[in-house]
Amino acid sequence: MKSKKLEYVRGTVSTLHLALAPLKEVGEQIAVDMEVEHTGKQCGVCGRPFNIVRKWQGLARLTYGGDIVVLFSWKLCRKCTREAQKCGNGVPNSLRIEAEKACKELLLAVSDTKGTA
Repeated sequence: MKSKKLEYVRGTVSTLHLALAPLKEVGEQIAVDMEVEHTGKQCGVCGRPFNIVRKWQGLARLTYGGDIVVLFSWKLCRKCTREAQKCGNGVPNSLRIEAEKACKELLLAVSDTKGTA
């Protein structure tokens, strides 16, 4: 699987509910937002592109809080959704690792500098 770079999209206070509400309530809105932002064109786990035959089946979401709230979401193909359901219906580990790395990078980028290097 080739490495892909997560893109950051700044949300507003009105979109904060997408990160905090149960996924069953806001999943469709997250999917619509991914279409508008032109993200979510491939499966988050296997990286295969979605097309007429391979449609997205599930949605994975991770929310990190603190000084800022960070929401990560991925569309999943049918095969990867089934695998996630077999493993306790959680977010696949590969996506968790990717999100943690991106969250650390984002927090480092927005943190105040405390000296010179």
